[in-house]
Amino acid sequence: MMSLVTYRKASIKDLAEIAKVHVDSWQKSFASIINQSHLDNLSYKKREEAFKTGFGKGKDYNLIVAEINGQIVGFVDYGKPRSHEDEYESELYAIYILKDFQRKGIGKGLVNNCARDLIKKGINSMFTLALEVSPYKKFHEKLSDCVFKDKIIDFAQEKHQLIGFGWKDLKAYLEKNKLSIKKTPFLWG
Repeated sequence: MMSLVTYRKASIKDLAEIAKVHVDSWQKSFASIINQSHLDNLSYKKREEAFKTGFGKGKDYNLIVAEINGQIVGFVDYGKPRSHEDEYESELYAIYILKDFQRKGIGKGLVNNCARDLIKKGINSMFTLALEVSPYKKFHEKLSDCVFKDKIIDFAQEKHQLIGFGWKDLKAYLEKNKLSIKKTPFLWG
């Protein structure tokens, strides 16, 4: 049986552990899918610096972690959209969970907490982009209410199609999942 998962806003002190989750998740989940040299060159230090840059954006950047027994096992970061501003008020930039903790509801808990936080800020829509080759497409399809093709990008020395997943109405998403908008976030799965 899995221990209780706690969700909370991240602090600057968490960034090294979050960077480790990010790199380890990529290396284990995308092995044999993404160019191996790209995966081998991922660095905890570079990822930590990228997260510090995000924190420097203030209220336009948000980061929630999932913890089990004091260990960060996953995270979601989100904020102002970098594209599709005419259709969505926010963007879910990334969601990663350590391989041993996947398929236990933690990802959905992170998305739910993200949705609640955005609604409390007066934001009611978001989207995320993922590589078409991502092993987590089904996860995004199941949670979102629309799927769209985005651009083709050069990534990891290869061309990849991006797929978008949108939530046009976050309040409706929470209601559909029988989740209270008013419930205090960061304390549930």
